[in-house]
Amino acid sequence: MNYQLARQNMVDNQIRTNHVTNNNIISAMTVLPRERFVPESLTEIAYVDTAIQVANGRHIVAPMVLARLIQEANVSSDDLVQVIGCGTGYAAAILSNMSKAVVLVEDQPEVCDKAEALFIELGIDNVLVFKTDLVNGCKKQAPFNIIIICGAVEEIPINLVNQLVEGGRIITMILASEGVSYPTTKATILTKYNGKLVEKEVFEVNTPKIKSFNKDKVFKF
Repeated sequence: MNYQLARQNMVDNQIRTNHVTNNNIISAMTVLPRERFVPESLTEIAYVDTAIQVANGRHIVAPMVLARLIQEANVSSDDLVQVIGCGTGYAAAILSNMSKAVVLVEDQPEVCDKAEALFIELGIDNVLVFKTDLVNGCKKQAPFNIIIICGAVEEIPINLVNQLVEGGRIITMILASEGVSYPTTKATILTKYNGKLVEKEVFEVNTPKIKSFNKDKVFKF
């Protein structure tokens, strides 16, 4: 399979055509070998517009969805970014080209090992990998300018809110409240003002859920 051609087709047909105009994102996704971040048995669908499971309960977010999430994060070269639940590190690798440094948080040892090996292989030296509970985040490296959760969540844990700088942003996909006849998931920006989060819904999306962020484990704001 010609992965370089598949990568270019992904950028031209999925990314550029879906409101993604950030040149840093487009450039990173044009050169970053997404096929290296998925299991060998799934490399042929690495550039399909879908989420791909890379471990138990963990997926790489669909290319278009991820690109738009990162664009909405409005990352700058001075930002410290925490990426939670991004599996083998594709999202973190993209963000490494745009920010000062990235902290990747995962709770599965084999996923962390794979991500670290890929960063070494690809010469990415500004991503730190931490194995810890997703809902706790990485307090050791806080405060963060941006936190991105790579999966659908029911609510945001207070632990992560406390790890944001004032004016910092959490970008994720939030599931509709219980009791809704036709539940939806919406990509959402949550900005910290006076210690509280202010929501802004951006677009509807269909993406796998991260069970660690179920309501019984998180703070309701």
